[in-house]
Amino acid sequence: GCMWWLCSRFQHFQDDTIGALELDQRNDTFSNAFAMGLLAWSRLYPEQCPAWADPMGSLALGLLICYTWIGTAKEQAMVLAGAAGEAQVRAALAGVVDRVLGPGNGATVAHRRVYLSGEGGHNVEVGLVVDTEGMQSKQLVEKVRVLRTEAARIEGVDHALITLE
Repeated sequence: GCMWWLCSRFQHFQDDTIGALELDQRNDTFSNAFAMGLLAWSRLYPEQCPAWADPMGSLALGLLICYTWIGTAKEQAMVLAGAAGEAQVRAALAGVVDRVLGPGNGATVAHRRVYLSGEGGHNVEVGLVVDTEGMQSKQLVEKVRVLRTEAARIEGVDHALITLE
């Protein structure tokens, strides 16, 4: 119980390790309290405590703990796969690319990619196919600079990379 309380006090760090430890300590607290409650019930009122109470209660508690850990595993898998927040980043990146490049400017988008970064955010990559006759090199450099700067300002983006093809 004390470790569960202590871990809950450090939630403001938003650390996955502290969150997992808090969940583990909560489960331990509930399972220990349940076991002690059943023990007390069977000792104080042996004629009223059915023989199936301990195994059925333990099974129910075990299923609840499995359910919470499966939920945690699913959350972590989504984070590792980059699905958390990816749709919003993709939509924002598409908007930035459309706004900065505009129509008929001599550059077309070959690809827009969003990757999960190690910092918990996203890395974005935009590949451009450039018509060298339709755009001056100074214009191209300026468009790439603005595009990279604007893409890096998207919430949840750690790094932006612009490639030319």
